[in-house]
Amino acid sequence: MTAVTIVAGLFPIMIGSGTGSEVVQGVAAPMVGGILSTTVLTMLVIPVVYFLWERRELKRLLVSTVDVIFELEWWSES
Repeated sequence: MTAVTIVAGLFPIMIGSGTGSEVVQGVAAPMVGGILSTTVLTMLVIPVVYFLWERRELKRLLVSTVDVIFELEWWSES
């Protein structure tokens, strides 16, 4: 909601045509782009990277657990 509020506040500045609007538009446009890109990064990219990282860790844990179980079975047969 904060990002939406910031973009809504900067939107009139971006489309303004008054005196000095060229300078202010040059500041508002990168701010809107930065806010939108950080929102996408926070909402989409970081959770996907976390999910992939955790899946990799769980696979590694599962493989090591299975190795231990097989080794224990091998020792019990001997």
